[in-house]
Amino acid sequence: MTTKNSSVTKVKSKSPTPDWVPPHLTDTYQQIMRHLQESAGYVDADESLVRQFIEALDNLRQCQQIVKEEGVVAVSPQGQKVHPALSAQTALNATLTKIGGMLGLGPAHRKRLSFEATKTDSSKPSNPWAV
Repeated sequence: MTTKNSSVTKVKSKSPTPDWVPPHLTDTYQQIMRHLQESAGYVDADESLVRQFIEALDNLRQCQQIVKEEGVVAVSPQGQKVHPALSAQTALNATLTKIGGMLGLGPAHRKRLSFEATKTDSSKPSNPWAV
């Protein structure tokens, strides 16, 4: 069920949560789906991106927990070094930023996606100065 309030569509019903979503990320998944349905619109092709985003977020949470328990320095027979989980966090943050941008999950990304959608609108002339 949807309601309209000052030109914003609100989605009241939840999307069914797929089995691949970890239980602790169900609310996050629902928020992402609500955002996609309310903004640019969700298409089936987005599912793989949403899945990658949720998996990266879960992996990031696990890395954060490891670093919290073991610290940022790992000790090995070769000596001390930055904990591999900390390096993984950096890579996962980059992945989340990239996928989040593709899904339009940040303000700058939403603005860019909105601009691209209006730019490709075939009902408008390609030349803004055309009469």
